[in-house]
Amino acid sequence: MLIASRKGADCERVARELTAIGPGSAEGFAGDVGSAEGVAALSDEIRARTKTLVSLLAPLLILIVGALVGFIVIALLLPIFKMSQTIH
Repeated sequence: MLIASRKGADCERVARELTAIGPGSAEGFAGDVGSAEGVAALSDEIRARTKTLVSLLAPLLILIVGALVGFIVIALLLPIFKMSQTIH
């Protein structure tokens, strides 16, 4: 969970407390939404943090989907091979 506030130190402290309570984790950082520049900076910061998360999760999801597809293929082909062995 990402938490942003004008008071970055307080926000980081609350994020640490939430992470200690668990489950999951929280990150706190300073962000000023009082001006267009502040909103743009906050948007860039959130985009950078979520991009890192996505880059870490993408290979993991590919492996999970590959394992699932492999399991389904084996589950479909194994009975066919057993039937062919009993026929011969």
